Amino acid sequence: MAIPFGIVVAAKAGVFRQPPNPQTAAVVRALSFSDPSIYYGSIAINCACAVLGGYLAAVTARRSEALNGLASSLVFVALEVAGIRISFDPHPVQVHVLHMVGIVIASWLGGYLRGMRVRGAKSKTTLVRT
Repeated sequence: MAIPFGIVVAAKAGVFRQPPNPQTAAVVRALSFSDPSIYYGSIAINCACAVLGGYLAAVTARRSEALNGLASSLVFVALEVAGIRISFDPHPVQVHVLHMVGIVIASWLGGYLRGMRVRGAKSKTTLVRT
């Protein structure tokens, strides 16, 4: 209960409308572009977590697995849009949109994989009459 209240108070106080600190943006740029393996590794971890999140959303849903996997990416999309607005990441908007589309597809894939596993388990347990 305290977290939503704190978010509302921070929004009313104008915390989210403050311009980003130039030093913070410089640190993010230096960390993300210093080594390509760090950058591509973080993208791979992002995608793997999106697939896992979609899979877990499908497990808890028990029906419409792919749709629930897709819905699990909505929080990420909201955070990515906020990140574009704050502009910590120096990439152009097209790269952010491509990143969002990739994460949404990965989340859907996690839900789809769970659906395939559930349908595969159901077909193995049914009796075939001859």
